[in-house]
Amino acid sequence: MSVWGAMPIVRGTRSGLEFDLFEAPLAELLPEIRAKLEASPDFYRGAGGVLSFGDAVPDEGAFDDLLAALAEREIQLAGVRGGPAIAEFAERRGLAYLGPLAKGPSKVRRLSAAARSTQADFAGARADLARRRLRAVRELEGVPAARSSDEAAAETVLHRGTLRGGQAIRQRGSIVVLGDVNPGAELIATGDIVVVGALRGIAHAGAQGDVGACVFALDLAPTQLRIGPHIAVAPEGERRHIPAPELARVEDGRIVIVPYAPPR
Repeated sequence: MSVWGAMPIVRGTRSGLEFDLFEAPLAELLPEIRAKLEASPDFYRGAGGVLSFGDAVPDEGAFDDLLAALAEREIQLAGVRGGPAIAEFAERRGLAYLGPLAKGPSKVRRLSAAARSTQADFAGARADLARRRLRAVRELEGVPAARSSDEAAAETVLHRGTLRGGQAIRQRGSIVVLGDVNPGAELIATGDIVVVGALRGIAHAGAQGDVGACVFALDLAPTQLRIGPHIAVAPEGERRHIPAPELARVEDGRIVIVPYAPPR
């Protein structure tokens, strides 16, 4: 079973618009792109845009339709990102090639029992979205609620029960799981992730670059942990004997895990 929320493929960055076009054929994504642009035509008009592809070259006809849709809203195309095939495609179409999608260095610091933190391994997106905080976690940290127009559209999904290996929850907003998240299961949220149980799978909070997001669990032992562009993995074989509620967040450009202390 997979639970999928609406993950927008058009997002705002400090430098303009970013179109994430690597999860499906471009022809399938065009209706969603048009709907997104038509929903706020004045907001997008005149902005600069970058098209991010994977390794597959887009269909020529669909690409022409996309360029026409951008031109209608006076969106200036700054260039394209992707693999070697996209570089050749950009040269053939006379477009600026901006390099591959940012993946960061291959070496990743592992979490230790003492620090259990890591430096960012992505040099990619910066946190440009307003904080999307789940109210319960926001109150735990004493952070005032600051909402943006995007946050108002985001929602929190609640899942009751164990999430088993191979299952995934992906949500525009925050995720709350009342149960365990087993190895092989995956949680991806643009906001926060809260697990009232053991988190032993993969968790990615702030998936659109929000480094203000956090991950909380009663037993925080993920196989991989991401917050925005930062990533950390647990060392093999390490297992704490006494599970305890903990909170993962980004401090000084790295993921840190701290014990959770109820507010007084």
